[in-house]
Amino acid sequence: KRFDGKGMAVIGYETDSVRRTTEGDVSVPINMAYNHHHDAYLTGNHSKMDKVRYDPQDLTIPMMARSDSTHLTLPVETSKSPLNLPTSLHLADGNGGEYRKSYHGFPAPVAYVIDSPQTVHVNPMFIDTWNRDEMNISG
Repeated sequence: KRFDGKGMAVIGYETDSVRRTTEGDVSVPINMAYNHHHDAYLTGNHSKMDKVRYDPQDLTIPMMARSDSTHLTLPVETSKSPLNLPTSLHLADGNGGEYRKSYHGFPAPVAYVIDSPQTVHVNPMFIDTWNRDEMNISG
């Protein structure tokens, strides 16, 4: 609600991989689940995430984007921004594990601006590195 009808500038962000417990969120040790990379999308009042059909013969669609053989899940504009701003953002600026608990800002004067942001959608690619016979995840 804070940015409803307003533009919001994203100048950086940080992430963590957590488990939800009755005591609250607990960081997952990086040697149990390694976040190799991730994509993050922000959608606003004038966009939504939707499945968009693509041609499997289209070689411009990267192999990494083909988790579904016929559709990509992407932000789609549902109406124009009255502020003439982007209605969604795609943040795919890098690696995964190295981001954890570490602020990554964009160099000045870079800012990614979105009109009326509402939702963050994250698509992480985790590598399961948990040795269940040797590692205790309860700590």
